[in-house]
Amino acid sequence: MDSLKFFISFLFKLNFSIPIKKKVLLYDNVSLNMLNGIIKENKYNILKIRGETFNFFVILSLIFNKITITRNNYIKQYIKTVCPILVITSNEHDIFFYKLKNYFPNVKFIMVQNGNRSKNFDLLDNFKKNNKQKLLVDYYFLYNKHLASVYKKYLKFKPIISGSFLNNSSPINTKLRKKNNILFLSQYSDKEVFNSKVYYSSDKKSEFWVERQILPVLEYFCNKYKFNLYILFRGSNDNFIKEKKFYKSIIKNFIPIKNKRFKNRLYSYQILDKFSKVVFVDTTLGYEAMLRNIKTVSICCRKVKNKYLSNFTWPLKTRSKEGKFYLDKLNKKKMFKVLKSNFLEKNDKWYEKNKKIITSLISYDQGNKKLKKTIKDILN
Repeated sequence: MDSLKFFISFLFKLNFSIPIKKKVLLYDNVSLNMLNGIIKENKYNILKIRGETFNFFVILSLIFNKITITRNNYIKQYIKTVCPILVITSNEHDIFFYKLKNYFPNVKFIMVQNGNRSKNFDLLDNFKKNNKQKLLVDYYFLYNKHLASVYKKYLKFKPIISGSFLNNSSPINTKLRKKNNILFLSQYSDKEVFNSKVYYSSDKKSEFWVERQILPVLEYFCNKYKFNLYILFRGSNDNFIKEKKFYKSIIKNFIPIKNKRFKNRLYSYQILDKFSKVVFVDTTLGYEAMLRNIKTVSICCRKVKNKYLSNFTWPLKTRSKEGKFYLDKLNKKKMFKVLKSNFLEKNDKWYEKNKKIITSLISYDQGNKKLKKTIKDILN
């Protein structure tokens, strides 16, 4: 049945260009950001794995060699056809990528972490599920060494601790920050799915949406101490109205900011740098904000099926689940206290005081020097 669906799908999406052999293969079109500024566009191939297009000559090769036409066979045949030295991606959830080294032992495979990971209902579950299979890549660029230790139980790789690719790509600018503004980072989605397998109610009243409890406290805090509350929306222009309606159903006093990250990959970081104070639940952008020397508060208490997705410091082991600027359980009194201690008290050295735990969770490699050097060493 899967083969039939795949066959029907590619009939309408055939690409008749002849595959050209190149040293670098970008695995998955959504990973394109990684090679911008590192390798010239005409120096690498892009393997689209989400059914966008299928190369006619690769399909023909499968048929000629009497190989069943499936997604995985197509991927392997494409790699055989273009003969890369290096295959790179940031699609961490594609388990098949971790199996490709078994078929192409002489090719180097690089995985780049593309977002903060939670303990439950995330990538770790996929690794555990496929633990009996041989999973490996040559290099895994990760946010921190603690995550590397966890992943090494399930797959083989050389860890390179480099932090967030996009955050590393965006120069830090502290000149435009205003002290009387607070930014909340939205994680709104109008889809009833989280991480491709966890479903929640469409009415946004489930335990998943802790924003309903957090934002009224934040709004009260802003009103009491004369702060302007902004919300950086997550979605594109198409979702703006739905997202605004969702937040208007919770609080009234806030200024929405449209997110143009789909047009400008560094837009979110440019917005971050205009604020001196940020509040978030568990979005990657919140962890990145800490590294940009922005006073940050996290209320990391999102649940699915009455189970926490993660605690703020995972996989770093700490004595307490509460810190100077984060809470792992929703307690309105404690939240108000954390907001006051971080946003009201004079603390020009906020980053220096919290640097140890911040850098334990996410590293910073300005300009992605480590990734550039690794690619250069492989190709030369």
